[in-house]
Formats: sequence, C-alpha cells, structure tokens
Amino acid sequence: MSKEKWKEGVAPLGLYFSFLTKHFAGAMVQKLSHIDLDKYFRILVVLEQADATFTQQNLSDHFKTNKASVVRIVDHLAKKGYVRRRVNNKDRREHLLILTEKAKNELPAIKEALCELEKNAFKGFTDEQKQIFFQLLDQIYVNMSDLPVEEAAIKYGKITPSATSKRKKRLLVQVENQ
Repeated sequence: MSKEKWKEGVAPLGLYFSFLTKHFAGAMVQKLSHIDLDKYFRILVVLEQADATFTQQNLSDHFKTNKASVVRIVDHLAKKGYVRRRVNNKDRREHLLILTEKAKNELPAIKEALCELEKNAFKGFTDEQKQIFFQLLDQIYVNMSDLPVEEAAIKYGKITPSATSKRKKRLLVQVENQ
C-alpha cells in the first residue's frame, strides 16, 4: 500500500484496524493451535494480572464492551475450563472470575505469543516511534469516543494460510482500486 494512497485518505482507518485485528487474531490462533481455545487469549492475561476480586463488570469496563458480551465470553471460557465464577460473598449479585489451573498452565505460552507478535509488529521501530504511535492511538480513541456507536462483534475462526493470503491480496486490491 503506497504512502500516497494514505495521504489522499483513500485507505480508511477502519480498514487498517480491521485488517490488523484479524491478522493479529489469526496469528495468535496459529501460534497457539495446541491450546483448545481459539480466542479470548488476552482476557486470560488480564485476569491473571488482576486481583482476586475481578468481576465480570470489571472485565466489561476494562475492554470497553457491554456486560452481555462479557457474559458470553466468560461462558465460553468456563465451558472450555479456563475460568470459573464464584459468587462474591460481599455482594451476591457479583461474580468473581477465577482462573483455573488449566488457564494458569497455558498462560506462559499465551503471554509469549502476545509478546512475539507485538515484537514482530514493531520491527524496525525505535522506542520513541512506539511511544508516539501509542500516543496517537490514544488520541484517535479519545476522538472516536465522542461519536455515538453501536457495538459490533468480530468473529474469528481458524484461518488457513491459503485463505489468509487470498484475503490479504483481495484487501490490498480493494484499497489500491479506491
């Protein structure tokens, strides 16, 4: 994708975010194919870093998503054996989220894969460029958070190498033709 196309505003920001999100998720699934989980890896990392009183509401707030989506995610993780819910004795309406031994055993590989992918994404960047990049993303988030939105769900599935390259070519052709 040429720099001139970006300067002209032909390649929309959402297209980049969508492509990067799908590619990142697909790479995670590929790297962690030995784990019987095809998404929600980062949620396990967040739960590991949280204290013992982390709730579904905390997860919803952290990922800036609605509580119904979080319930579905936690249901999925519980069904797969990665988390369990425990009723909060101080507030019976709340469910504390607890990582299982299965999750704790897989977390080193998950964190390694996340770090590897991020390292690969920032190949050739200086520390200053990375800092500026995240500052710019923060500003974009602030700017976009002023807009009314309707939450959209992105579904990820297993991605085959041939399907990935076909999609990438199709995406680049669409952008180039705009």
